[in-house]
Amino acid sequence: MLAVVFVAAVGIFSYEEVTNRIVERSTELAMRGEANAWYSLFYHPPWSQAAAAAASASGSAGSVPVLIYHGTPPEGNDNPPLPQSVFIDQMRALKADGWQTITLQQFTDFMKKGAPVPPKSFLLTFDDGRKESFYPVDPVLKELGYNAVMFTITGFSLPDNGSKSSTFYLDRTELEYMEQSGRWDIESHGDLDHKLYDVPDVSSATGAVTTVKSQHFLANKFWLEGQGREETDAEYTARITNDLSLSKQKLEALTGKTITAFAFPFNDYGQEGGNFGDARDIIAQTVSSLFTFGFSQVNPDKDDPFNYPDPNAWLIKRIEPVASWTGADLVARLDNAQAKSLPFNENSFEPGEWSNNWGQAVVNDNILTLSATSKTTGAAALLNGSESWQDYKIDAMVNWKVGDAVSLVGRYAGDSSKFFSCAFTDGQIILQTHDNGKISNAKAASYEPGDRSSLKLSMSLQGSEVSCAAGGIEVSDSFGSSFVHPGSMGIQVWGPELGDESIEVQSITATQR
Repeated sequence: MLAVVFVAAVGIFSYEEVTNRIVERSTELAMRGEANAWYSLFYHPPWSQAAAAAASASGSAGSVPVLIYHGTPPEGNDNPPLPQSVFIDQMRALKADGWQTITLQQFTDFMKKGAPVPPKSFLLTFDDGRKESFYPVDPVLKELGYNAVMFTITGFSLPDNGSKSSTFYLDRTELEYMEQSGRWDIESHGDLDHKLYDVPDVSSATGAVTTVKSQHFLANKFWLEGQGREETDAEYTARITNDLSLSKQKLEALTGKTITAFAFPFNDYGQEGGNFGDARDIIAQTVSSLFTFGFSQVNPDKDDPFNYPDPNAWLIKRIEPVASWTGADLVARLDNAQAKSLPFNENSFEPGEWSNNWGQAVVNDNILTLSATSKTTGAAALLNGSESWQDYKIDAMVNWKVGDAVSLVGRYAGDSSKFFSCAFTDGQIILQTHDNGKISNAKAASYEPGDRSSLKLSMSLQGSEVSCAAGGIEVSDSFGSSFVHPGSMGIQVWGPELGDESIEVQSITATQR
């Protein structure tokens, strides 16, 4: 009797599953037809000449940006606020300027092995597995010869409970079509890690527990209600490992390939804090053990938006174009932030060339102005595209308006753990080391700056030797091998008062040493 019931149950389940797949397939065909018809209404500008030029360009890109989009709905849909027409304008502008997509495998080989990729290469990615990120986008990819990565939330697109297809998230049939099209690469965005959870905040002083609502899955420990306690480190690690592993397994079963990339939900990998101080380290260990890369998002105004070859890299930077950027805006940002070669001569500053991670940096009338905000005691800017430089000499001409010190910065790596600065004050030149947040004065000498409106400053880095010079005075010293690595150049102004400090950078050059 039990066997008969079991067979009947399987038969019912199979019939329902087949019916659901037929409905999914019919819906997918209809929606693709509608998307293609809508896209045909857009004017197709000629870019065959630019495409041919890009295809025949020699050499290889020194760095690669990764673009992230969350959806490109029709006009009037504010979730997210980047209409389809803006996306099309941005993609066509990139194509006309010679930018071309690469696959995730090409990106992996570039990052891990330094394999060549065409100049002006970029990786195009989408998060969440939204239908509005597939149907409006696929005709654009097809026309431009572009490809993309879709980071999929398997708990929503491939639910374990056999739920009916979502009207918002892509289903199994759609994901299968995308993978088979050759234009899309399906990767992981977790399983249930996009749901928000109420988590405990346990006071170390009193042991009292309060609840913090709607918090992120990865960065917090959960409260085990039945046991009246918080998760242990091992239980926390097992929970996040199981979620990421399940997502990876589901997608590998769907696609028949190894899933190598994971995008952090809400861009949270523990860097913003939660109720567990060790979350960031455990998340890093877990993600890097399961995937080749974890994709995060950076602010292109504050960070170098490009990725550089590094066999040890696992955390990949992405930038999200916004609706206010025209296609020309996006092209200018990417063109100006590309990897730069030495010698470099800057006397006509352009927007997007410098990232500003402290204070304010503004380009106006070909001058880069650094100034403190009401919340900072200075400002700093780094040259995008200089991250791969190692041995170089910086020469800068500045108008030192307000502030106690102007500093040149060298070998600033993305993690900012070890780098150098040359600080120029009213009476001293100081060679400084920065080691995981600790600043040390290595060497110093007295000097008089003279005319602060046209002040010439220099910094030289060659192997273990570093020197600072101004006004005919030079200080230098030698350092250990841990300080000998590639890193960006930059410039900074500092003072004791909030909002007062300001310099104008009139010109800055870098030459190979």
